[in-house]
Amino acid sequence: MEMNLLQHLDSDWLSATARRAAEQTARPVQVLDGDDHLLCALGKMAQSAVEEPILVLGQSAGTVRVGGDDGLAQTLADLLANLLSARASAEAELTSLSDELLTKYEEINLLYDIGAVLSPLLDENTIGNIALDKACQVIGAQRGAVLVIDPQEDTCYVAAEQAGLGSENVAFFTEPDSLLQGVLDTAQPLLIERLADYAGVSPAEREHYGGGSFLAVPIALPASDDALMGVILLLDKQPSGVFTANDQKLLAAITGQVATAIQNRRLVAEVQAAQRLKHDLEIAQRIQVGLLPERPPDVPGIDLIGLCIPAASVGGDYYDFFTVGDQVDLVLADVSGHSVGAALVMAATRSVLRAQALGDQSPAEILAHANQVMTDDLARAGLFITGFYARYVPTTRILRYANAGHNKPVLYRAADAAIELLDTEGIVLGVLPDIPFEEKQTTIAPGDVLVLYTDGITEGLNTAGEQFGEERLYKFISEVASKPSRVIADGILSAARVHGQGVEQYDDISLVVMKVTA
Repeated sequence: MEMNLLQHLDSDWLSATARRAAEQTARPVQVLDGDDHLLCALGKMAQSAVEEPILVLGQSAGTVRVGGDDGLAQTLADLLANLLSARASAEAELTSLSDELLTKYEEINLLYDIGAVLSPLLDENTIGNIALDKACQVIGAQRGAVLVIDPQEDTCYVAAEQAGLGSENVAFFTEPDSLLQGVLDTAQPLLIERLADYAGVSPAEREHYGGGSFLAVPIALPASDDALMGVILLLDKQPSGVFTANDQKLLAAITGQVATAIQNRRLVAEVQAAQRLKHDLEIAQRIQVGLLPERPPDVPGIDLIGLCIPAASVGGDYYDFFTVGDQVDLVLADVSGHSVGAALVMAATRSVLRAQALGDQSPAEILAHANQVMTDDLARAGLFITGFYARYVPTTRILRYANAGHNKPVLYRAADAAIELLDTEGIVLGVLPDIPFEEKQTTIAPGDVLVLYTDGITEGLNTAGEQFGEERLYKFISEVASKPSRVIADGILSAARVHGQGVEQYDDISLVVMKVTA
């Protein structure tokens, strides 16, 4: 491609320089541009003449012609051609440098503008539209689209489009072996000067995109395992018709800004979701705490206390006390898991048990009825419940009890300082709908202590991976059995905490302690 000499040389300076050369050597001189158009002519050109090319940055831009065929004509032609070449090349380099600096300045301004408006509070579609508008405006693309990968669905959607490249084309964009799918698979940009001449494009893509220039750059965060977020596609470059390597570099800088904005948006969304969940859990925790007894009932002849410490904001442990006439019922249950779902099941369990406790059913009958009512719901939720139900009559000191797969309660006998385990047959609630539960009874003497507990105590680990265990629990109960029930319960929790110091509590902890005082 020939260069325009007068783009780099002032015409007056060119004429003056050629005139001085002609006058000092008395030789006719002509200067022609790259298309052999005469730019200046001094003197009448002889039949014979010497010609030398004018080169601007290595490319032909014109010719110097000097009349004569002797050594003087050749020397003058060489000197004048070299002078014009050097001057034009210097001007061309200066112009190129100025253009490059201006381009860099515009690119920096563009990136600054994009960064200033891409707030993490914007949704991904708005981010895509802002970036695409700026990219098309600065790079000169007439059509374009922004595809974003949904990390939850692992699919693409069109976040922004211009001139007909809309959401209906998502499947087309990401078909196997398509151009854009290749960009997504390799996370590498793709620049095609002319799709009409590109062998790797399908007929459908050539029809859809046209035969012009194609530029696609992945939206990605550098040095990240989850770096790839989508792709920006530009088509129909104007006015040149062909995207350049500089266009690709500029679009890569824009996609970097977009990736950062999308990442920030997703982080903000995660924080907002976590805040909403925290708020919901706080509400659920207040509800759960409200469902537990505010204080134990005041029953003559016994000292009673219950405690529950969830591993998370809400849990699945539950204890309760019911007084009907001259008797008091004790219940301790553990719903599998310690999530919101477990807490909801706990609330349903409380309602079922309370309704049955007001009747005249025995502990075994109450557990059987609760199992029958709740098995279907528990099976659908993938949960189960262990539980222990006891009924104590202070006037007779008789304790009747049934167990649904729960930890065997501990009965400390003060008379002989012995530990007795209350063991009955019964499986967990929620496995089979129609199953019987064994019921037993025992008589309790003054000074005896009954401890109901969940496995969050005995299965608590220390830093060495050792469980607190039943034997340690039995030993501790024996040591503090002479104390009030509150001191016993607090002491058990304190001992479990000391054992598990340095290890996060992973399960709910609940206790019911009943000490017979008369």
